[in-house]
Formats: sequence, structure tokens, C-alpha cells
Amino acid sequence: MPYEDGRRTIAAALGTLAEFDPASMGLAAEKEKSIADLVTGKSAELDQSLALRYLDPAAAKRMVETNVGRKIMTALGDRMGDLGLEATTQLIRQKDHVHFEAYMTVGLIIAGLLLSGGLAAASVSMLRHEIITRRKTTPSPKSSRRTSPT
Repeated sequence: MPYEDGRRTIAAALGTLAEFDPASMGLAAEKEKSIADLVTGKSAELDQSLALRYLDPAAAKRMVETNVGRKIMTALGDRMGDLGLEATTQLIRQKDHVHFEAYMTVGLIIAGLLLSGGLAAASVSMLRHEIITRRKTTPSPKSSRRTSPT
């Protein structure tokens, strides 16, 4: 029977759903009834409606007309919608943070490359200056041969 199969699936899933903790994901903690409580309430309301349908159809109709099930589903839809918006907002914040970190990393790499280039240029300049200075102060081997008497 499809309804009974669905009920078993819902009952099995409720255990997992009861472990769901939005606060652990950085989302707002559940304020009133948890999602698992709302699903459990809707399942109980549906079970009661179906049981009354066979026993007392008029009572089942009155129960449906009280809109208890609709209120539960509205609360569940609102909660799921709120969680969806919060998750989307958090995802955007995390994405922006990752982009910021990536830009900072690229900026630091570029600054490091520029500094390395500057240091390399300064090093080459200093080396050239050293070579020129040594050439001026050190006599060349050819000039020392000419001046020495033989």
C-alpha cells in the first residue's frame, strides 16, 4: 500500500532529520518547532484524518476544515524557505570572502614579484658598480707588464 510505504519512509527519515542542526551550519537556530517536529505533527494529523475517514467521515471532514494540517504545512514551508534564504545568504558571504582572499593573495604575489624584481635590479646595479670600481682601482695585467723593467 503506497501510504504505508510512505509512512515507513517518513518514519525512517525522521531519525535523520531530528539530527539536523541548522546552528551547526552557521544558520539561525530553530526558534519554535523544529522541522522534525513539524513533519511528525503533519504525519500524526494525516494519520488521524485517514483513520477518521473510515470510522467517521463527517468527523474527518471537520478535522480537515480546522486547517490544522494546512497551518503545519505553512509553518514547515516558511521554515524551509527561511533556511533556504539563510543558506543562500551564507553561501554568498562565503563566496565573497573567498574572492577577497583570492584577490589579496594575488595582490601579495604581485607585490612580492615587484619587490623581487626591484631587489634583482638593485643587485645587478650594485654588482656593475662593484665591477667598475674594481677595474678603476686594480691595475690590469697588461699595464703591469709594461711598466716593470725587464
